[in-house]
Amino acid sequence: MAKIDDSVKKKVPELRFKGFTDDWEERKLIEVADYRNGKAHEKDISEAGDYIVVNSKFVSTNGLVKKYSDEMIAPLSKNEIAFVLSDVPNGRAIARTFLISEENKYSLNQRIAGITPHADTNSYFLHSLMNRNHYFLRFDDGVSQTNLSKKEVEKWVELYPSYGEQQKIGSFFKQLDDTIALHQRKLDLLKEQKKGYLQKMFPKNGEKVPELRFAGFADDWEERKLGDLSQDTIGGGTPKTSVTEFWNG
Repeated sequence: MAKIDDSVKKKVPELRFKGFTDDWEERKLIEVADYRNGKAHEKDISEAGDYIVVNSKFVSTNGLVKKYSDEMIAPLSKNEIAFVLSDVPNGRAIARTFLISEENKYSLNQRIAGITPHADTNSYFLHSLMNRNHYFLRFDDGVSQTNLSKKEVEKWVELYPSYGEQQKIGSFFKQLDDTIALHQRKLDLLKEQKKGYLQKMFPKNGEKVPELRFAGFADDWEERKLGDLSQDTIGGGTPKTSVTEFWNG
């Protein structure tokens, strides 16, 4: 008989921080956090608004795409979680989470749920656990618009460790996410830098030299056809069905 792994017999993960040995406990979301729905903001959208509207686009871009409101219609507090309930077919926003980091700044839009972790639930742990969780993604059939209900979200069941272990795990993933965000900003800057160089290091229409050049080069660039620079230009094609090497494995 095959040996049953301890992590199967006991409700624990394969990898843990030192000092934690207790089983994780199965709980519904309603047992670890409170749920509420957002409110419509369409009539209060303003380019000069003081408050950021937390909608699906904002959450799915991790806060990069913003809309503003003149009114704080549905306040979100620090350490609350915004959770996307509705998404178009094949969308990537459904079940995404955004952890609120500041007070008096964010207002919860309709079709976004506000999740308030209980005192014995670490917000970053729950944010990481809920984000695109496979349970919620099951409701997206890729054909019709997905709309998660309050009931479906509240009855979501997962395993939870002690609060101390949640804190350890939450801090660990926060550090990883912060590092990823830092490298993402560096990558974005490099992409913008490359874009600028592409514009300046190739001649503009009607010109024969670029705006920016390496030292030691002063000659005009010459106009040539692609055929002058390559020996052959070929296109792809579909193999004949008689060639079994392409069709049978």
